[in-house]
Amino acid sequence: MGAYWRDGRGRYDTEDSYDNFPQYLDDKNLKVFTSSDRMWTYRMNGDGIELLRYNDRQIHIKVPSVVDGRKVNSLSYTFDGFHELKSVEIPDGVTSMVGAFFGCTGLEEAHMPDGVKDLSHAFESCFSLKDLWIPDSVTNFSYAFSEAALESIAFPQGALEIQAAFSASLCLKRAIIPKTIQKSYEAFCTCENLEYVELEEGIQALGDYMFFDCHALKELKIPKSVKKIGQQAVGIYDVLEPGVEGYGPGPVFRVAGQAPVPSFRIVGVRGTVAERYARREGIPFVEAEE
Repeated sequence: MGAYWRDGRGRYDTEDSYDNFPQYLDDKNLKVFTSSDRMWTYRMNGDGIELLRYNDRQIHIKVPSVVDGRKVNSLSYTFDGFHELKSVEIPDGVTSMVGAFFGCTGLEEAHMPDGVKDLSHAFESCFSLKDLWIPDSVTNFSYAFSEAALESIAFPQGALEIQAAFSASLCLKRAIIPKTIQKSYEAFCTCENLEYVELEEGIQALGDYMFFDCHALKELKIPKSVKKIGQQAVGIYDVLEPGVEGYGPGPVFRVAGQAPVPSFRIVGVRGTVAERYARREGIPFVEAEE
């Protein structure tokens, strides 16, 4: 890991100084503290504290449940940019992990407790994270695993938000989505190797671009309960053509338009929004067997 700031608090790799926390730019009165062992930067958060920065060098970490006599109840971009981090264990009592491991490209193992509710941006760009146990308590998965290396996901019952949860994740192959989902904008956009999706009966809507640019997905069974399908939600991809010469070493392409994914089909109930969407987008429709 890179050198420390001269005051010993913070890493160069985070691109943030000790008192600069982008998630709180609008909070002019933010008060941050350094733990007595100088390993943590934190702020007060209700009856506990929120860890804002890890300031040490260990790559296998057990996050303490108590820091300076106060219970840890949340993490906020705590390990942001710590590329060398390999494994971490989160203690009981933590309910929010917003951006906690954003950009931890070397993270391979993470253990979370029951009770965590918010994983938004938590494991975004964790290129080495291939497996993860997810508590049933989590409701917010927005951007949680964008570009992560997980190959399958079964969101728990009670999950509400999965906006861009796996956007641009090239390893994901299988997803099971419960009826409780309410927000799913771009949830699996550009998951080019996603092959199997199961939508639970009772789900109400598919968000805009939910499965856009998913080339390997050749069939989606849409339950009768679905009342709304968003713009280019499934079965559509970007058609690319050679573009003008760029500055990079590889070929350059530009988007020439959109078209139905070859060999893709929608399976559903006649007369429902699934059939109407298929007709509108020029996608083959097959009536579901009873």
